[in-house]
Amino acid sequence: VMPTSLDDDERVVVHVILAARMTDADADPLGRTLSDEERTSTDELERRLGVRVERLADGSALATVKPGALGPKGGAMRAASAACELARALGEPVALASGFETIRRGLPFGEVVDRAVAMSRAAAALGAGVVVDELTETLLRGGWRVAQRDGQRVLDHEPVRAETRPLVGRDRELGTLASLVEEVEAEGVSRVVIVSAPPGGGKTRLLEELLDRWRSRPAVRAWTTRCDEATS
Repeated sequence: VMPTSLDDDERVVVHVILAARMTDADADPLGRTLSDEERTSTDELERRLGVRVERLADGSALATVKPGALGPKGGAMRAASAACELARALGEPVALASGFETIRRGLPFGEVVDRAVAMSRAAAALGAGVVVDELTETLLRGGWRVAQRDGQRVLDHEPVRAETRPLVGRDRELGTLASLVEEVEAEGVSRVVIVSAPPGGGKTRLLEELLDRWRSRPAVRAWTTRCDEATS
């Protein structure tokens, strides 16, 4: 679960995910929050999405992703995955907006939330899964397809598969990693490799390519894990 902000009125880059259930055009999904008894499914949603989720009085759900060490592009990718999962979990259209926002008591307040509210109405009118804003579309470019529908940007259900994204200029790195895997397999030794690069530098794509090449070999087994960029 994403921790709350340490400072009041903190202004940070944030991705706001809103699944708003509105009965009329004037309804406000950001009204009174639910009581403890009414929040029975919130913990389950947070575990499933891996982000902080706030359930609102009308049954709407508000989730926030702070990119942290992932950087804006990595944060947008994580937010897109969470938005699609939220849409599936609730069976409701979802809006995803990005930008600088004021965080108060761990929740976003300001222009990005206002934009998400307006987008959620458009998503409901379209019956679309996830509608994103222009900045989010830009951050997701190359990693997630976004289609235009009735003037709205609608997110594809799944990210672009790794094999459809060409890996360019990484032959040397792939060769180094492949030789280490061969050494481990042939000699039964242990090796540790740290792959480092700035956010968006292609670390994940490089490892995906290596695993795709070696996945069929019986001697190779892969375990993966993720850390919370806000607390690690």
